[in-house]
Amino acid sequence: MKKTLAYYLFSLVALLGMTPFSPAFCFDLIVPDTGQELCYDWDKIICDAWHMEGPVQVCDSTPYCPEEGEDFYGQDAHYTINPPDLADNGDGTVTDKLTGLMWEQKTEEGEPKTYAYSDALTYCDTLTLGSHSDWRVPTRKEFSTILNFGRVSPALDIAYFPLYSIVVPDDAYYWTTSAYHDDASRVWRILISFGLIESGLTSGRHKVRCVRGDTEPAARYTDNGDGTVTDNVAGLMWEQKTDDGGSRDKDNSYTWNDALAYCERLLLGNHDDWRLPNAKELERLVDLSTSNPAIDTTYFPHTENRFYWTGTSCTKCHYRKAFAVDFSDGKLDYRNKFLAGDYYQNFTRCVRTADTSVTTTTAASTSTVPPKPPCPAEEIFGEASDEAALLRNLRDTLVSTTPEGRELIKLYYLWSPLIVSAMREDEHFKKRIQELLEEIVQTLQSQ
Repeated sequence: MKKTLAYYLFSLVALLGMTPFSPAFCFDLIVPDTGQELCYDWDKIICDAWHMEGPVQVCDSTPYCPEEGEDFYGQDAHYTINPPDLADNGDGTVTDKLTGLMWEQKTEEGEPKTYAYSDALTYCDTLTLGSHSDWRVPTRKEFSTILNFGRVSPALDIAYFPLYSIVVPDDAYYWTTSAYHDDASRVWRILISFGLIESGLTSGRHKVRCVRGDTEPAARYTDNGDGTVTDNVAGLMWEQKTDDGGSRDKDNSYTWNDALAYCERLLLGNHDDWRLPNAKELERLVDLSTSNPAIDTTYFPHTENRFYWTGTSCTKCHYRKAFAVDFSDGKLDYRNKFLAGDYYQNFTRCVRTADTSVTTTTAASTSTVPPKPPCPAEEIFGEASDEAALLRNLRDTLVSTTPEGRELIKLYYLWSPLIVSAMREDEHFKKRIQELLEEIVQTLQSQ
């Protein structure tokens, strides 16, 4: 029976291994976290004791993040969702295990070089590195996935991309192949010192970092009919805005602290786990094929041609600033939270990820009820089937009786929603799961 248990649980995990063992199993893309680990208030890192070193405030104690319900709760550093997972391949390349993209590492000789735009395209197209020759200049969205907003100069993880030099200002930019909608002579470029995304003339000279791997699929949205939209590529759910003068009205603007609080308090689509998006998440909504606004207005019809806050502060540069996306054209910039006595306001659109809870509201009370996790066995055989009952009996009478077994149960139910979702979308995968479960049931019935 113990052999059957191991076979049952680990075979399902092995099937998950057919794709990266991560929440991307149900979606085409994982959005890596930004790398921001510190929390900020209006103008500095949150810390209890400070001293001045010239014009710079230095923390004398351990920085910390606010508790739920306190000011500045809900910012980037409060949420660890998809921690960056890079691997140095030892051959001049770095693989991002979350996105599946492989990146060029620059050499001391190659890092300072700048290229005209056409020459950058040729450089990557003719590059042979790490036994690969299918390199290309990255798109804007691809480059954004490796940005690290926990540092500056460069806004990259220097354990994997250690070289950084600037002689003239144009050295701080990297090319992308993403066209600028409003001007055919411009493309989007990455200001690598801070991680900003701006447009630049193709007649300029910038650096280039080549990439290889599958190109990102086109955006696929679902309007859920409840004021929310699901991004079926990245697995993010977004708030839709209204034009009714209510709490979600398109004209409502907020200070950065109030934007954080608004998303933390939002109850929408029977979900209460909304948050202010980080800089990489809000980047997913930018539609580079249009402008004014640079978003798909079929799904997001009430979008202002203005800046929308992110929960990501500009770290180690201008602490009083947070990143924001200008949806007139899609630029990623930073905006003042506070300056000279003024608290600046921008617009807000909240985001959430998986269905961790369902909130039910009545006239008398509000309660959070964990949903019943979907079960692959019940999906295949039916909840009331003899086969599902047999597997539940195995779980309750044997697996749950040991600490190791209970951990395996947790692992199984952690990934069950992803397995079931994939089964519903992929008939081949569903057949594999069904064959596995039928074999397990036959083995149990014979013992």
